[in-house]
Amino acid sequence: MQYSREVEEMCCVAKGPKHDPAPIPEEGKWIAAKQITDISGFTHGIGWCAPQQGACKLTLNVKQGVIVYGRTQSAFSDDGLVVGAGLEDLGKGLRSQVGTMYGTAAKGVRYLEMAEGYVTRLALDADNQVIGYEFVSLGKMTDFIKKGTEPNEAWKKAMGHYGRFSEEQGAVKYIDPRKE
Repeated sequence: MQYSREVEEMCCVAKGPKHDPAPIPEEGKWIAAKQITDISGFTHGIGWCAPQQGACKLTLNVKQGVIVYGRTQSAFSDDGLVVGAGLEDLGKGLRSQVGTMYGTAAKGVRYLEMAEGYVTRLALDADNQVIGYEFVSLGKMTDFIKKGTEPNEAWKKAMGHYGRFSEEQGAVKYIDPRKE
């Protein structure tokens, strides 16, 4: 198998002895979804029907595999959407994004961007399995800067963690998901 230089230089992140699905962050827990009822969460996405129709927004709220609330907004909506319809989801430091996760069989999973923001570090346990991540909310950071906060201070104020990120919670190693 031939790998890019970036992948070759990465350390291995273990999947675990059971070879279960990689855990996903879901409502404050790490879930290894094995069946549809294991899936719960709230997400936004975007797609298109045809190039001439433009993009459509999809919002889903899922509880135990059942879509409790879902809607799509596209060019096919009656009379189109009102101007500014997307702002309902993008206020208060939020931004539209698609989560980016990447992985290889040789080196394991890398979380690059999640709903919370741009992932800066992954926390690994003693078995080199991902147990948490650190992120910076770029929307919040931008809002801080607009209000006069210096960029480095805004970066620190917009930083957060998800999962078991601290050493007290079992993290023994931290890696940059884009480099290591």
